[in-house]
Amino acid sequence: MARSIDDYAEEMLLGDACGQRDGPTDTECDKALSRTMRTSDPVRNEVSGAVQKEIALASECIKNVVEEAASKEVRAEDAATNKEVLELLELAGLLKIQTLEQFLDEAMRNKGALGTLTALMNCSGDELVEKVGSLVKLVSEQNKTIKSLEEKLNTSMLQMKELSTRMEHMGDGRGSGPAAVLAERNGLDPSVLENRARCAMDNNDPRLLLSIAQRRLQQLKGHYVGHRQLAHWEGSYCITEALETSARADVYEKVKEVAISANATAEPGLPTRETARPAGPLIRGDPTTPVNGSRDRNAVKCFNCGKPGHKIRAMKTVTVEGTPGVKMLWSAHKAVADGCCQVANDGTVKIPVVNAADDAMVLQKGLVVGEFAEDEVIPVKMAPHDSDMLDSGVQKAYTFFKRKCEHVLKALLRHDGSDVSLTENGGFNIDVSQLNDLANSGTRFAQAHSWDEIPMERGLRPSIIALPIGFRSCERVIEKAENVELLFYDSILDVRSALDKKENWEVCIFVSPTSDVALDQKDWMNLASKMAALVRQGMVAVAIGGPRGDTAWELNRQRTVDAFNVIRDIAVTAANNVKIMFGAVPQMCEPCASMGDHKQSEEPYPCVSEKAFFERLHTVIEGNVPKPLFTMRAKVASRNFAYKMKKGLAEERIPLQEHGIRFKPWRQNNGPWRGREQGQSLHYGQRSQYRGGKSHQGSRNRKGVYGRNRPYF
Repeated sequence: MARSIDDYAEEMLLGDACGQRDGPTDTECDKALSRTMRTSDPVRNEVSGAVQKEIALASECIKNVVEEAASKEVRAEDAATNKEVLELLELAGLLKIQTLEQFLDEAMRNKGALGTLTALMNCSGDELVEKVGSLVKLVSEQNKTIKSLEEKLNTSMLQMKELSTRMEHMGDGRGSGPAAVLAERNGLDPSVLENRARCAMDNNDPRLLLSIAQRRLQQLKGHYVGHRQLAHWEGSYCITEALETSARADVYEKVKEVAISANATAEPGLPTRETARPAGPLIRGDPTTPVNGSRDRNAVKCFNCGKPGHKIRAMKTVTVEGTPGVKMLWSAHKAVADGCCQVANDGTVKIPVVNAADDAMVLQKGLVVGEFAEDEVIPVKMAPHDSDMLDSGVQKAYTFFKRKCEHVLKALLRHDGSDVSLTENGGFNIDVSQLNDLANSGTRFAQAHSWDEIPMERGLRPSIIALPIGFRSCERVIEKAENVELLFYDSILDVRSALDKKENWEVCIFVSPTSDVALDQKDWMNLASKMAALVRQGMVAVAIGGPRGDTAWELNRQRTVDAFNVIRDIAVTAANNVKIMFGAVPQMCEPCASMGDHKQSEEPYPCVSEKAFFERLHTVIEGNVPKPLFTMRAKVASRNFAYKMKKGLAEERIPLQEHGIRFKPWRQNNGPWRGREQGQSLHYGQRSQYRGGKSHQGSRNRKGVYGRNRPYF
């Protein structure tokens, strides 16, 4: 409410208003009073003071009125704002203080989480939704891929299970397959199931069965063919060799015995002869040539060598002379054919001769029938990748499958010992006769031998020690074993490239890298995949902690452990071949603890530190590798000797006394370096002569042409 004039005290009226600048009212009052009154008149002063008081009072009243009006407008605006806020809070259900506090706390947490997400995604709040959507889409695609891979894995597992079941029952007789096993589980007799299957087959269309049989016969036509002897004991007789190996008088009796034996072993229910059928005239028309003409002799093949033109009993042999070894005989006589032969140590060899003429032939002693040549004879399929096409390879293969496959063992047990004869090579670029020889050789060898009797010859498998580049002078303190390679890598990819060069690694010692910057994770996985493949082939992988002193030393150790754990997960069946010889916490027994802190630099590590490292390394890996990979040198080699050894120029140092070298005293020398024989040298400190004919005593501390004389080795 507005205050009255009486409420204001004199001090209030004379406060700020009196100190203000005179206004227009005061000026007009002074002009009016100056016309009638003097300046020193007290009445004038009283009138002027009263006017000023009234003016101040009026100004204060006006000021209060204006302030009250302004405050009313602000209060009205605040009331309207508060009303809107209350309506919003009522709609949101936040009229209670506890609910409002919870909402504000949650809003602050969401704001902090949003800031963290924007910082991680490196984007603004508007772009965050798009990036999160793309991530969700990527995760869904990966889940689909994982699901499809799981389905493939399940299918593969089922196939492996079915294959293992088939291998278990491979070679079994009738009724031992999966159908018989299922019948036993269901409590049924296997013969019942066989009868059901036979009845189901009888219900099929005969035309369908005929087409299936014809198609099957066409597929198997010409693939293989064999013959079987009627008997295989001492004194048995092969009919195919009757006309070639026996005399004409004995052929009939031998064939008769075979026929009687065959007739006796035949089944009694089968007829042994056919009913005679009427035949027409033997000759129709005028015969011009006899029905049974003589066979051409050139069309007859020899049973022994397979060449046409003669029989086995017509072949003769003669002894010729030559130098021992495998020779190629180039014939110069019509009775001798070209071929390869083995000349004995006494210089003689027997070669077959064939007389294709009707008259007898006499070879005189000393007759030159050909010439031996030193031509290289390359047998068929002698390449290393086709070693199984040799007799030794086929024999090992048949014996191995006899040991591992039951159906091969049963087939060899039922085999009567006759030769197998194939009619075609089955699509292989190999002669059919060679395939027959290989099959028969392997069968006969497997019947008489077992897999345990075959000696296994294995060559030396290489090993590799992968070291950081700082160990490049380690050959001054160690001497690597035979077939061991030292790799000084600067990057993980160098190790991968070295492992790609060979596939039969035996041991791989990997020392963790030394660097100030962490290596790329992609390179670690690349190395892990290659080492896992080699571990599955039998390689032993050993991880060793590298030297300390670099910034990324701990991270490199951890990533080495992670990579070797990945190798174990991939090569599950050979996980025992993966060795990690350090843990998360460094131990004093590790090789890196024996050499102290050495930061990687352009210079190699000191030889003393390298020697301590390899001594501890030899102790750590001694029980994890099949053989020692290196030996410690008794003394650190010099740089020159290490360089010559690297280039293959270093020789073993032998004391000169073993050669019987003697040194003459210097006084007996008549000139510069005289008296020293070839290969001799002066001892340390011995006097020598130099330019000018003056002598100088060797010194330890002086260098150059006047320095000490070093012995030559």
